[in-house]
Amino acid sequence: MSRPLSGEEAFGVVASVLRGLCKDPLAELTPETRIDALPGMDSLKALHAFALVEERLGVEIDIAVLDHHPERVADIVRAACDAAGQAPG
Repeated sequence: MSRPLSGEEAFGVVASVLRGLCKDPLAELTPETRIDALPGMDSLKALHAFALVEERLGVEIDIAVLDHHPERVADIVRAACDAAGQAPG
């Protein structure tokens, strides 16, 4: 099991990953931001985002998460926190 991960810490990592993939500062990015509303985001980049979040946080996100079609940034944050063994808070 990975170390506990706060929702705030996970959001920071997810935001950094998304900003890098979109090549945009995403000044208005919040947990409620829709993934498909991000500039240049497509399904392949979304998968890449999950992989980068796993790598940066040292966690393994359950692939079943993708079956639920994550729609918001908060869905990636929650998946990361779940993988670390702690719900976001």
